[in-house]
Amino acid sequence: MLSFNYSDTYERIYGNGKKIQYDYIHGKADIRKSVKSSNLVLGIDEYLGDDRKNCDLEFLPFKKYYQRIYKSTGNAYLNWVNRIKKDDAEYHRKVNLAYTGEADPLYSFPWQKRYYLNVSSIDRPEHTLYIFGHSLDITDKDVLKLFICNDNVQTKIFYHRKSEDDKTALKKLIRNLVRIMGQDELIRRTGGSYKTIEFIPQTLSYNE
Repeated sequence: MLSFNYSDTYERIYGNGKKIQYDYIHGKADIRKSVKSSNLVLGIDEYLGDDRKNCDLEFLPFKKYYQRIYKSTGNAYLNWVNRIKKDDAEYHRKVNLAYTGEADPLYSFPWQKRYYLNVSSIDRPEHTLYIFGHSLDITDKDVLKLFICNDNVQTKIFYHRKSEDDKTALKKLIRNLVRIMGQDELIRRTGGSYKTIEFIPQTLSYNE
């Protein structure tokens, strides 16, 4: 679980001893740590263009990515991203072999009999990303985009509502996603055969 929060509330309440890997990407609140030893990340996003972001470093210490590196916060999420991309690359490799009719040397039998792939028998490994309680603010663009912008990742975004027809939070989420990936990419991923993003309203409680 990738947590952008500083507290371990979810882990304490819902963990229940389950073997779940938690990655506190912005650090973890700890009353025993001082201002100097704390690893909490309090920063801004990268606001400079490609032609300046690697040269104009005056405000570098205030940027989130710098603080994550400097304060050694969680980075297990990079391994998860690598796995997602590796799974998809392997899928496309097999599909290409199947279309060209070539043998797959990785799946040859011991007696050198070649194994030929059939497209219909190739399953595409898919991953599901659940986003809960995050505003999708652009300050976390560099991390969010690594997960959301993969064709083998189904992203389910839960949003809060006060009534059946309340879409105030949904409007903000859509606006922030435009900032993260651009309107063309957002349109492609929210409809048609390439749909990978779904917005899910939270269930209303009896008090709402």
